[in-house]
Amino acid sequence: MAYETTDQLIAEVADHWNKKKDTVFYQLLDSYNSLLEKISDENEKIADWRSIDKAKGTTLDLIGQDYKAYRISDGVWEKTKSQIMKKER
Repeated sequence: MAYETTDQLIAEVADHWNKKKDTVFYQLLDSYNSLLEKISDENEKIADWRSIDKAKGTTLDLIGQDYKAYRISDGVWEKTKSQIMKKER
């Protein structure tokens, strides 16, 4: 189960722990949760970039290698390349 905020995470903790924001326990969970948020954001980015429509730069080049569609120049090529790969799918 993913938690969006530290307050959601701390709500799951047993009641014998002090849950106020100025406690060391809250700060510990807050730092733990911020790392989990970063991991979650990176996972979303990876999932997005696996899509041909949202892939950029090197990721698009790696997908293009599977279709033998190589970069000629920047800019317009990324859009053209993704269209070529979509047609071949």
